Amino acid sequence: MPLRIAFTMFGWNDSGGGTVLPRALAAELVRRGHEVTVFHAAVARLDGAPAYAVREWEEDGVRVVGVHNRASVMLDLGYPHREIDDPPVAAAFARLLDEARPDVIHWHNLHNLGASLVDEAVARGVRSIFTPHNLWLVCPRNHLVRGDGSLCDGPADHGRACAQCTGGRDVDGYARRREELRERVSRGVDRIAAVSEAVRRLLVGAGYPAAMVDVVRQAMPGTDRVWDAVGSTRAPGRVGDELVVGFIGSAYAHKGPQLIAEAAQAVEGVRVRIHGDVPEALAAHIARLDGRGVVELAGRYAHADLPGLLAGLDCAAIPSTIWDCAPLAVAEALAGRVPVLAARMGGVAEGVRDGVDGLVVDGRSVDGLAAALRRLRDEPGLLERLQAGIEAPRRWAAYVDELEELYAGSRPVAPRTDVPITVRWTGDQAAVSSLAAINRAVTARLAAEPDLLVARTTTDLVVDDAPLPYPPEVEVRHAWPHDLTAPGAGRLALIQPWEFGTVPRAWVEATHDAVDEVWVPSAYVRSMFVDCGVEAGRVHVVPNGVDLEAYRPDGPRRDGLPEGRRLLFVGGTIFRKGIDLLLAAYREALGADDDVVLVIKDVGSSTFYRGRNARAEIDALAAQPGARIV
Repeated sequence: MPLRIAFTMFGWNDSGGGTVLPRALAAELVRRGHEVTVFHAAVARLDGAPAYAVREWEEDGVRVVGVHNRASVMLDLGYPHREIDDPPVAAAFARLLDEARPDVIHWHNLHNLGASLVDEAVARGVRSIFTPHNLWLVCPRNHLVRGDGSLCDGPADHGRACAQCTGGRDVDGYARRREELRERVSRGVDRIAAVSEAVRRLLVGAGYPAAMVDVVRQAMPGTDRVWDAVGSTRAPGRVGDELVVGFIGSAYAHKGPQLIAEAAQAVEGVRVRIHGDVPEALAAHIARLDGRGVVELAGRYAHADLPGLLAGLDCAAIPSTIWDCAPLAVAEALAGRVPVLAARMGGVAEGVRDGVDGLVVDGRSVDGLAAALRRLRDEPGLLERLQAGIEAPRRWAAYVDELEELYAGSRPVAPRTDVPITVRWTGDQAAVSSLAAINRAVTARLAAEPDLLVARTTTDLVVDDAPLPYPPEVEVRHAWPHDLTAPGAGRLALIQPWEFGTVPRAWVEATHDAVDEVWVPSAYVRSMFVDCGVEAGRVHVVPNGVDLEAYRPDGPRRDGLPEGRRLLFVGGTIFRKGIDLLLAAYREALGADDDVVLVIKDVGSSTFYRGRNARAEIDALAAQPGARIV
C-alpha cells in the first residue's frame, strides 16, 4: 500500500553517504508509488533571503524542502541549545507535517535541524525510524574524534567534556545536549536502524535502549550496476605486473588515505591510486610521504565511472582512522570483485570476511597495512582466493524492501551475538606496585579471551594497543588516585580497595552519579561502602587471585640469605601495614642468640610511599649489634 513518507536530511545534492543514499532511496520509493517529502538543512546559501529561509522544489518526483541561511553550515559547535531545539527550523517542520501528513518519518539526520523535530512528530502521532549516518546522537563533532585527531570514547562527565573539545563555553549546555537527545529520541522514535553492529553497540553504550536499536545494513543502486558490469564476470588475477591498490571515496584524513600511501613506501612492487577529492593540505602531506613516487592522486570521479575504475584495481584499501559507521565503499569495491583491505574500525570491517574476501588489520596501523600488502604481493594464490571468495552484493531492491517492511512496523533480524565485547582497562602497568601487578596480569589474561577486545589506558607506560573497533562497552578503572568521572560510553566498574572505615562522602555521591559497579576484594570492604550509603546491588566482592605458576613451593630459591629460620615481610613498610608492630615484636622477642632472620622486601620506598615509610627505623635496627635483618 502506498505510504506518505517524510525524510529529514543534512543537505540534498551534496556529497557523502549520508546524502547520496537517502537521495537515491527517496527516488526509488517514489518509483514504487510512495509519496516522499524531504525536509533538509540546506548547505547552499540563498543570497538576499533572510535567515532560515525555506525553499521548496521537486526533483525526481520528490518534494524537497530546504531550510537555508541557518546560523551554521556543517556543525553547530559551541551552541548545543540549537542542536536540541532551533525554533525556526522546528516551526518550519511542523508546518510541513501539517501539510504533508506523513504516515511515517525516516530520520536520516537531525544535525543542523535539532532534536525537537522528534517532538513535533510525537505530537502528531507519526511513527518514525532513525538511520544514523554519523555519530551525531553521541558526538557534537559527528565522529568521536578530538581536535588533535585522537579517538574519544564519548561525552565524558555526562557530556560536560564536550565543551572543551568543541571550543564551546556552555559546559552545562553540552550535558543537557547529551541528555535531551537521548531522552527525545528514546521516547519519540520507534526504531533506530543502525547501519552496523558497531553503531548499534555504540548507541547502546551511550544509553539508548537496546530494545529499540536494530541493525539494517545498507545497499546502493550503484553496487548492482558494478556487479553486473564487472564483478560477475571478472577473471581472477592481477591487472598488471605490480599490485595496484586503490582508495575510493572522500579522501579526508579521517578516512586514512595517508596511511596506505605511507605503507606503500615500505613495500616494493605496489602502486596506490587515490580516487576522490583530496584536500590541498592532505595532498601535500601525501606528496611528502611518497618518496618512492608510487602514489597517484587520480582526482574526483562520478558514480558512473566506478565499473571502469574498479576494473583497474587489484585491491581496495579502506583504512579509516575513526569509528566509521559503515562506508559504502566496502560494498562498492566488493561488487567489482576487488578484495578489501579494511581497518578494524567501526563498521568498516563488518562488511569484510577476513581471509575470505579481504584482509582486516588493526586500526591506525601503517605496519599492519604494510604487512597485508606484502601478503597480497608474495603469498601464492592469496589474491585469487580472496577474489573467488567475493559473493554477489546485497541488491538495492532487497534493501528497499526491508525498509518498506520497517515502515510498516516489522522488525529486522536479531542483532549478532558473536561480536566481541570491548573493554578499556585504566590503571598503571609498569609501576612496582600491587595495582600495576594486578593490571598487568589481568589484562594479559583478558587479551587471550576470544570474546573480548581489550585496550589499556595508563599514565605510567606508553602502550601500543590497537584501537578498539568501537568505544568500550565496559571500562574498568583500577588506579590511584581514583577517577570517579562518568565515562564517555558504556558501563564503568571501579576496583577500589578501602581500609580506613568511613568512605569519603564525595565518593558515595560520585558513585551514585557515575559508577555502575564497585568491585572490592572482601566482604569487609564491601560493608564500608554499603554502610556509607552506596547501593548494595552496586558493590560486588571479587576476591584477589594468586598466580599459581609464579607462587609455588617448588619454585626457585633466593640465594645469599643468612642461615636460620627466615621470616618474610613483603609490601610497603608503612604503619597501616603493621611494620611498627613487627619491629617492636622483633626487638622484644628475639636476640643475637636466636637463629632467626627477618627478611623485609619493601616496595614504594622511593616512590609512592616516599617520606611515609619505616625504612629509616628498619636501617637503624638492622645496624644494632646482633640484629639479623636483611
